Amino acid sequence: MATAQMTYTTTEAGVELGVTPTRVRQYCIAYDEIGRKHGRDWSLTEADILRIRNLPEFRKKPTTDLEG
Repeated sequence: MATAQMTYTTTEAGVELGVTPTRVRQYCIAYDEIGRKHGRDWSLTEADILRIRNLPEFRKKPTTDLEG
């Protein structure tokens, strides 16, 4: 019996990741293993969101202390 996975739109994934839906679509286009396209829309699984979080270019750079 197959287990249903929660799927996200690019807007929902963007909220989870803290980026715009456009940026999520760019990741989907750049990496074949991220997301699935259904017509004009993309759907992403929790695993896809984790893949994006683990991309080297996604990792946020540490902020510098401006007071010091």
